[in-house]
Amino acid sequence: MMLLGIFGFWFFCGVISSVVASNKGRSVFGWFAIGLLLGPVGVVLSLVISKQVDVVEAKAMKSGDQKKCKYCAELIKSEARLCKHCGKEQQADLSDFVESQDEVSIHQIFQDAVYNEDVELMQKMLRAGFKVESCDLPFSHLEYAKFHNKNRAIEILEKLLTQA
Repeated sequence: MMLLGIFGFWFFCGVISSVVASNKGRSVFGWFAIGLLLGPVGVVLSLVISKQVDVVEAKAMKSGDQKKCKYCAELIKSEARLCKHCGKEQQADLSDFVESQDEVSIHQIFQDAVYNEDVELMQKMLRAGFKVESCDLPFSHLEYAKFHNKNRAIEILEKLLTQA
């Protein structure tokens, strides 16, 4: 019974080490193994290792929670209108919508917004200069919305295309 308690404690040390290391941009499996083998020493080591800043920043940008300021290159919240580091106003740019996506075209992002009827994202992209008529996908955005019966998206796209 005592052996089970000891093993449980060392396993717990492995879990704690891996969670702490993961938050610092380190390998989860590697630090789980270190914590499992070294126990409390592994936990202490995971607490004192430095962050891999580039990995942590990449995760934050990929999740869409943060973006880099175009002026000072510091991380800020993606919804921020002003940079907290340099104070410059942040303008919406089409690259903001693609930065956090892997190998996804801006038109695929827009079609996802059409499918989900994410009116807010559609309007943000349109305000940032997105051109609906230059669609590089097999279906135009309007055809796609009609095919999936996305009435709100159809309304927005028809209004936009009649203005053009």
